[in-house]
Amino acid sequence: MSYVSKTQMRKVVISGTIGSGKTYISNILKERGVPVLCLDEVAAHIRDTQAKADIIEAFGQDILTNDEIDRKKLGNIVFASKQAKRQLESFIHPKVLVEMQAFFKKHTQAPICVVEVANVHEFGWEVYFDEVWIVTCDDAVAIERLMKQRGYSKEYANTVLNAQKKFMPTAQQVSAYIYNNPGDDVVSQLDTLLESRGSYDIT
Repeated sequence: MSYVSKTQMRKVVISGTIGSGKTYISNILKERGVPVLCLDEVAAHIRDTQAKADIIEAFGQDILTNDEIDRKKLGNIVFASKQAKRQLESFIHPKVLVEMQAFFKKHTQAPICVVEVANVHEFGWEVYFDEVWIVTCDDAVAIERLMKQRGYSKEYANTVLNAQKKFMPTAQQVSAYIYNNPGDDVVSQLDTLLESRGSYDIT
């Protein structure tokens, strides 16, 4: 299956709560030749390289394991403190936005560019996109995925999920929902979205 461009490039963000399956959706789009950038991966790279020294200075040597930033240790700190979370974001987010704009510039000839980010409305980044696509699933499904794939306890998975849900956009702010419960035909949903947006013809 291949796609032929019909319109100029549109910027689409794929968002949703933890465990909804955003990366799974992104991988399907990649298979169809759609340029996709995962901002979690970009942020992780920046955290471990460009921003590493600032983060260690701010949060101390205790966040290190074998001289590398321990994501879980750092996460425990920022999850418990809004001030710490904002401070970490101040080190990382400006650099993330630079990388995102470079991604758009690189793919100006593509009919659509997709950026994957957990909570786009939490940061106000929806202004950078033409459309917001939300990946959604039942809470029980998300919790089961987090327990199986990340080793979270049920209680911790539920806590993280509920913390993110309060940043989810209203229906009026969403261009499309992608339903990702077991049995949902995600591929057909994505193909329909691509065609209906006039970005691609399936040939």
